[in-house]
Amino acid sequence: SRPPCSNPLAPTPLPEPGRESRRAHAHSESSASLASAQDMFSPYNLQCVNIPILSNAACEGSYPGMITSTMLCAGYLEGGKDACQGDSGGPLVCNGELQGIVSWGVGCAQKDQPGVYTKVCSLLPWIKSTMAAN
Repeated sequence: SRPPCSNPLAPTPLPEPGRESRRAHAHSESSASLASAQDMFSPYNLQCVNIPILSNAACEGSYPGMITSTMLCAGYLEGGKDACQGDSGGPLVCNGELQGIVSWGVGCAQKDQPGVYTKVCSLLPWIKSTMAAN
């Protein structure tokens, strides 16, 4: 099983406009079931997994015609670590900033099926206007 996250609960800041993370690795957190191919579980504590952010070409290669400009992929093309069922809505954090939100995938930690995330930086104007209106 994965170790629980040791960070205290705190809001995760949004990225600055135009500052998309180019960092090779990120971590995804969930209170549901971040999976390895061997152990799918539903823990009671927040879980973390370090996963690489994939290039747009690799993402499109896994999901031809399905990836839009508001999406990014993260995970290992060889499989093994990924977000899973119940993780949707969870954060993808790079350098302490919210860069993605768990959206969808095919199976859990499957070869050539990385997780797909909402690309937060592409939706900043909508996020900020919605927050200001509420």
